[in-house]
Amino acid sequence: MLADSGYHHLPLVDDEHKVNAIISDRDVMHVLMKMTARSENTQDTREDKILNHAVHPVICALKNTDIRQVSNILFEYNIGALPIVDENHTLCGIITRTDILKLLRHYGPMELWA
Repeated sequence: MLADSGYHHLPLVDDEHKVNAIISDRDVMHVLMKMTARSENTQDTREDKILNHAVHPVICALKNTDIRQVSNILFEYNIGALPIVDENHTLCGIITRTDILKLLRHYGPMELWA
């Protein structure tokens, strides 16, 4: 599903749209490579739950968080995506490093320091 969508991160939510975990295409590939290396085709691996391989707890940001603070969180925690939630912790969206780069690309001239 991730490969077909073009997305690289998928927040996993409960019935109330609260973020429980997040999984990336890299996480999925890592699991698939481990399964392939062990040649596991048993019923147990086919019924394995995605939450067993997803990252949790998840670092999230509120929807009114300053973009510089979001950038700092992505950098400091070395994560590629950050779910955005409202005051009720309901998922509103997700922001990625690529989104921030696209945003910067549309700004006017930037001052550079040497």
